[in-house]
Amino acid sequence: MRSLLKQTDSLRQSTETNPKNENDSLALVAEAAPKDDQNLNHFIAMFGESDSRLVTLASAPLGTTREHLFFSPKQKRIALLREGLHTLEPNKTYELWATVGNKSPIAIGTFKVDGQKSPSIITFPTKLRSADSFAISIENGKGGNTRKGNVIFTGTVPKTGIN
Repeated sequence: MRSLLKQTDSLRQSTETNPKNENDSLALVAEAAPKDDQNLNHFIAMFGESDSRLVTLASAPLGTTREHLFFSPKQKRIALLREGLHTLEPNKTYELWATVGNKSPIAIGTFKVDGQKSPSIITFPTKLRSADSFAISIENGKGGNTRKGNVIFTGTVPKTGIN
């Protein structure tokens, strides 16, 4: 996963130095991606959007580990780059949340982690046009629309995009 983030940094830097051909590198990456990996294809598509935001989620409360996600309001999609999340007990699930202003957290989606089968990129459709922050919690059962579990990662959405 870290190598993927390094590759995305180099893609971003190459587009910054060559703005008139900004999607040339991106097109090459998209062509090389397996067509049946929808999560990866959605993730790659986010790099062509000027509104995409890279959000670093720090572990709560100490911030010693990180997760990353990309948020694209134009594509109405969030891509979580799963790095250090582990398999939970069968009666628990991870849930991704967004906050907008002073409103209650908005449930984005739940996901399970199986170390051998889970994709390293998990995408979620969303109707959000903006967000101030994102969080990951551990919820009982299948999760829900009200956050009840412990927040384990949280991060603020930057004001400028990745492009």
